[in-house]
Amino acid sequence: MTFTEEFSALEQKSLNQIIATKIHKELSELRSRVDTSPTIPKRWVWELIQNAKDVNVGGKVRVHIEADLEDPGAHVTFSHTGEAFSVENIRFLIEQVSSKSRTKDSTGRPITTGKFGTGFLTTHLLSPYVLVTGVAKQ
Repeated sequence: MTFTEEFSALEQKSLNQIIATKIHKELSELRSRVDTSPTIPKRWVWELIQNAKDVNVGGKVRVHIEADLEDPGAHVTFSHTGEAFSVENIRFLIEQVSSKSRTKDSTGRPITTGKFGTGFLTTHLLSPYVLVTGVAKQ
């Protein structure tokens, strides 16, 4: 491996470590407040609804939440009819970066709700394992 290749590989490793550290810190903070906050345990559902609202099609989006809490296959399924994931959406979801526009409507209100890219992270309060499926567009 050349010096340049090694340097580039270490740059990527460093970036991955920064992302992992940020996610670990934010998730640890959320988990530490679950028992003392009336809102944290319920926050995941509102965050997912806000994310769905932000990818509406023509101002409309339908949300469907299904909870099957019977063991051993207990699960919660959340789906919506919003826009498909872009490559940027997927990458930023993994790296916990907000990909949402900061543009405002004619009254000065933000068009999208999401801001910090942490909404999806709250789903990990339900389970450390989260399966994401969907349609991607290029």
